Amino acid sequence: MSGGSLKRNLAYVSVLAGCLVAGTLAGWLGSRIDNYAYDTLTRLSPPSQRQPEFITESIVVAIDEETLGAQGGMRRIRPILTEALEQLAAVHPKTVALDVILSDKGDDAEDARLEAALHDTKNLILPCELVGDSLTTSNWEDPLPRFASAAVALGHVHPEQDRADGVSRELSLEEKGRGETGLGETGQRSPVDVRRWALSLEAFRVFQGAPITESPDDVEIGSVVIPAARSDRGRAMLVRYLPDGIPTVSVLKIRENAAMLQGKAVFLGVTALSAARDRLVNPYGQNVPGVTVHAHAFETMARGKFLQRASNLTPLGVSLLYAAVAGVAFVLLAGWMSYAAGIALLFIAHVLPVVLFRQGVVFPYFGPVAVAWLSCVSAATFQVFFVRRQLRRSESEKSRYQQAIHWAAHEMRTP
Repeated sequence: MSGGSLKRNLAYVSVLAGCLVAGTLAGWLGSRIDNYAYDTLTRLSPPSQRQPEFITESIVVAIDEETLGAQGGMRRIRPILTEALEQLAAVHPKTVALDVILSDKGDDAEDARLEAALHDTKNLILPCELVGDSLTTSNWEDPLPRFASAAVALGHVHPEQDRADGVSRELSLEEKGRGETGLGETGQRSPVDVRRWALSLEAFRVFQGAPITESPDDVEIGSVVIPAARSDRGRAMLVRYLPDGIPTVSVLKIRENAAMLQGKAVFLGVTALSAARDRLVNPYGQNVPGVTVHAHAFETMARGKFLQRASNLTPLGVSLLYAAVAGVAFVLLAGWMSYAAGIALLFIAHVLPVVLFRQGVVFPYFGPVAVAWLSCVSAATFQVFFVRRQLRRSESEKSRYQQAIHWAAHEMRTP
């Protein structure tokens, strides 16, 4: 291999390597584009819904605007909860998950009646939440002990880990914060790190009647394996929202829908727009109260059809493959065949995330596609300029050769 050829090959490889680096960096910086792609694919490939009409294992019992208007507003939230729980106890749901924090002391008579209603509710899960911004300052805000004693479990109500663009896509199955343990040597309760599972996960555990078994890569409840790997941010589970939503019953209409509620997992909480402080937007663009988000997460587990993000190394490996294929195509193939190969590569790069999504794998869109485009354009441009330079050099050498022959012939004819 000549020195010029070696330099050309090194330059070609360097250009493709630069395309790989630039496209990968663009993918990291363009995470919002990946989110838009995820939302689009969710709309195009919603989870299948079965018949008959009420096909979910969970139902939201809503403290809606109508309930608040009829029963005195948020200032009477505990009597509203008490009445709802008393009615639910009569229709025998399989489990009840409450999404109203009961950490403050209220009216003694109201609290006593609510305490009795909580104790009469079977398989009750109560909520807790973190107060603070980090592990060193975040503390668990738990229900009052008189209420917590009625619950089979406490579940956190943080719907997700990261909502930079305001869309709820995933839920954190576990959270850690500071809680209180038993009496220490000083006779006072001492704070310790306490981990809590999500409200929806605890509800699913109780509903299934099986313990939670965890590993570094997943969480298992009975025969259901949830792909939620442990990380520094906790265990993230992508929520597969049902496009038609979760069946919802107003607190005012519990008795009318008793048959519908029997044997179900009931999520009881505030859905009124004027009172719910945890309203989120799902990938369908629908405005969803926090209690409904927990019900969607429960349904994701109950259906067992999970989405799992591709590992960090997989997109990098695919991007490297795209760059290599583009480079080889424009070296080994000539003319229209090389461009046809480039178009085929770009088609695959755009379609691959769609195919994988339908197989339950969320593959980043922007980074690999950017690498494919940059590699194809750069390889084609490099080869065009190289071929033109080679043609100019060939024509120059041909011209010099012709001139030399002409000069030699002229000299031979000259006496």
